[in-house]
This record gives sequence, C-alpha cells and structure tokens, in this order.
Amino acid sequence: LDGSDFAMVENLGHGMKGAGGSWGFQGITDIGAALERAAESADKRLDPKQALARSEGAIGRVLGAYTLTRSDGLPISLVTLRDKPLVVSLVYSACSSVCPVTTQRLIDAVNEANRTFGADRFEVLTIGFDARNDTPGRMAQFATMQGIAASNWRVASADPATINAVLRDLGFSYATVAGGFDHVTQTTIVDRGGRV
Repeated sequence: LDGSDFAMVENLGHGMKGAGGSWGFQGITDIGAALERAAESADKRLDPKQALARSEGAIGRVLGAYTLTRSDGLPISLVTLRDKPLVVSLVYSACSSVCPVTTQRLIDAVNEANRTFGADRFEVLTIGFDARNDTPGRMAQFATMQGIAASNWRVASADPATINAVLRDLGFSYATVAGGFDHVTQTTIVDRGGRV
C-alpha cells in the first residue's frame, strides 16, 4: 500500500473473496470483499491539486440557464436568480460529516449577511449533487434537519444531466467512494450576470 498499488490490493481481495467462497470460508470471503471495496475507493479519491485547478478554472465562467427542482417540487430556473448575487453551496443529503458542518457555518454567515445587508440583497441556493438520491423530499428533509430557514435561501436538486452541467460550470469535483462521496467543500459566489 505504501506504493499506492490499489489495483494489486483490489485483485488480491477479489481472489480472497472467490477462494473463500469456493471453499466455504465466509470469513475469508468477507475480508476479501472488504479489501476489494477499500482498494476501489482508495483508488478513486480526489487529487487535491486537480480539484483546486478545476475549481479555480471556473472563475469567470457563466453559470448556465439550468432549471432545477426546489425541495417543494416546483421548478426553479437559475436565470430567475440572476438579478442579485447568488451564493451556491453543494451538498449531498446523506452526508453525515462535512456537508452538515459546512451548512451550519454557511447558516451563520448568511444570517450575519442578512442582518448587515438585508435578505433582499442576495440569494442562496443549496444544490444536492447526488442526482440519484437527492430528491426534492430528501433535500427538504436536509433543509429541515439543518435549520435552513432564511427567506432568501432555496434548496434544490435536479436530474443527472443537469447536475453534471451545473457541477462542470461551478468547477466542483467529487468521486464516488464506499459509503458516499469524496468531495471538495465549496461555496461559490455567482454575480448578477451569472458569472462565477
């Protein structure tokens, strides 16, 4: 593992899983399956330098005129949010570590900005990037659990093609790993013209 040869570990785990199953040793099968999954996940972690470059590469890019689905099931076009600065946060609703903590810090910042500038001066949009699981209902539950209550804050999700396009425009990086996603913590400011 020191050489990060995850393919070798994955093959070893796969072999253990098969041999254990063939000989009736369930414990060996389970260990092999766990090694295989761990190696698959470790090999797909984000490269921090590439993630940063992708994020920085989005600066100056115009966020497309996509239509998302709000947590109440109604459509929301990003074009309708272009008359004010827009704060975009990206989460996945099943996250139990980084996304809730990041959202709590953003709630603090939004509350302070609302007191200082007024809630009518900017919009906030949290987007669930797990297109398969971040349904409007799950995003509504996420918003409730986190205490998102500001009048200028929307929570939304979308179909996979739309999510991929939004993430590309914002320069957001993630990788699917065992138990969820390895992803950057990113909050993006989009100006009135839709430019990152």
